[in-house]
Amino acid sequence: MSESQGVYDTTGYYIASPQQINETTDRLAFLNIYPNPARDHISITFKAKYGDQVSISIIDMSGKELFRQDNNILSTGIQNIPLSLKEFHNGLYLVKISDGTKVKSTKLVIR
Repeated sequence: MSESQGVYDTTGYYIASPQQINETTDRLAFLNIYPNPARDHISITFKAKYGDQVSISIIDMSGKELFRQDNNILSTGIQNIPLSLKEFHNGLYLVKISDGTKVKSTKLVIR
């Protein structure tokens, strides 16, 4: 066999074993809004860690922040935050969550 086929002639082998594995995970793993399109309420679901300070903002298409809520996360895992939309007009909005270092956002339609 030749080297051009990806096979090499060898008389020994080496097995590498990792000494340490560093796991990195996003503090804000995902953002989901239900229902979307919405009428009078939504549930915002995301993953966060205990002790995170997470802010939720709703922004209109002109860039004006219409709503902001700061949340202190009390348990690691999936978070579900219900919000009333009764004060909002029909239209397209941006929902943004931030933990101070990472930002996630998604569109929201209110009918």
